[in-house]
Amino acid sequence: MEENISYVTKQLENFRSQVKDLEEELERTIHSNRGLIMYYDKKAYDNELAAQSAERYLNDLRKQNAHNRQNLT
Repeated sequence: MEENISYVTKQLENFRSQVKDLEEELERTIHSNRGLIMYYDKKAYDNELAAQSAERYLNDLRKQNAHNRQNLT
């Protein structure tokens, strides 16, 4: 009976240790993923700004091209 209690107590300690390790790993993973989300959010924002700038430049070139066509006729 004492052996069973000792065995169960050791198992309980092992499970608690595993739970603690898993909680710590989860916290590290959450922290890492939040960092990645922030990185990719900023990257998406920067890409959106670059796309808007390229779109404005393209529109300016189209206007200039139309103006040049009118001057040729």
